Amino acid sequence: MAPINQLKPDVLRTIFGFVHASSIEESQDFTAALRLGAVSKHWRDEALADSTLWCTVSAVRRRWFRRDYITTSLARAKKAPLTLNLEINTDQTEPELQFIQNSLFLLYSARRRWCRVRIVIDGEGTWLPDFLFKFDDMVMIQDFSLT
Repeated sequence: MAPINQLKPDVLRTIFGFVHASSIEESQDFTAALRLGAVSKHWRDEALADSTLWCTVSAVRRRWFRRDYITTSLARAKKAPLTLNLEINTDQTEPELQFIQNSLFLLYSARRRWCRVRIVIDGEGTWLPDFLFKFDDMVMIQDFSLT
């Protein structure tokens, strides 16, 4: 067995933590986790089991608002507190905005786990779904910014 596959889970979690922290600074969310998982089957298994690698959801482009991306993120994060980084361009067609709203509603279903939320609105439109501003049961929220 190659030495890289003999690393203990706690050592791998430390490595994963450093890589994850640097990827978050670059808004890469779980891209780093995918790369770590490509090292070997052992690393992949550990990366999939480490919920902290999956608890940041960054939707800064339309492709990141896809249901499969959000569903995968929420499932792999398990019950870990979530960090959301959302950038929404309101200068889009009605179908595009409906697509984004459906994705936001899926994220909203996990609102009890929201810890940090950053929403950046770009464009001339004033569109934002009302449910994003219902904080009554967001018990973990520590930081919320809207610009």
